[in-house]
Amino acid sequence: MLDRSLFLEIKQYVPEGDRSDFANGALSEALILVKRRAAFKQIDKIREKMDLHISMDEFRKLRAYGRE
Repeated sequence: MLDRSLFLEIKQYVPEGDRSDFANGALSEALILVKRRAAFKQIDKIREKMDLHISMDEFRKLRAYGRE
């Protein structure tokens, strides 16, 4: 169920023929963020389990190593 105030804003700003595409796009982007958060949680669990102490900046540098 969509919140009424949210629906009214969408109705005001998104043209009638584009609302389904808008909703699908927004849900796809939100799902990507949810999956990303879940992946980071898994990474944190692995780091804790392996007793790894590495910052996210160090992790990003290691991940990017050789990709430049």
